[in-house]
Amino acid sequence: MTFQFNFSQTDNAQFTVSANRLDEARQAIQTLGFELMEIWHEDKIHSYEIWTHATSSQSIRLNISKLDPSETSENDASRQEVVDELIDLWHMLSSIRDHLRPADAYEFDTEVSTQPVTSWERFWQNVEEFRSEKTAYPENWRFIFRPEVDEYVAAYQELSEADRAAITQ
Repeated sequence: MTFQFNFSQTDNAQFTVSANRLDEARQAIQTLGFELMEIWHEDKIHSYEIWTHATSSQSIRLNISKLDPSETSENDASRQEVVDELIDLWHMLSSIRDHLRPADAYEFDTEVSTQPVTSWERFWQNVEEFRSEKTAYPENWRFIFRPEVDEYVAAYQELSEADRAAITQ
């Protein structure tokens, strides 16, 4: 990057530089024979610098702007790169898990229920969930539901239309 400064008509020049290009601007000014005289901080933020020429009376004020997000951010990763990273991470975590877990614990991980959940089972699962909510947070239960609503009514209303129809037939 090349910086060009025009000092022909002025003794005090001002330039604005983003914080991530500050080093390049400093090197360019230093090669022109200027020396850093002051660094100003306002509210713990580097706000500007004053440079003066070694032999003449010219000075430069470098106003430092915040980091430009377009200059600091790199290209976003593609969807495939993210997926690849997630797969690699999953493999690493599973190998760590395999290393830390005892050998006899694997038989319980592969056990999967082959029977589908019936409407009655869904209903009773909902009843248990609502019962535990009612006992854990009675003030919330009274605030949300009327006094005549119990966990059975709430569980029934939580079911889908097909499950309700299967239970009531």
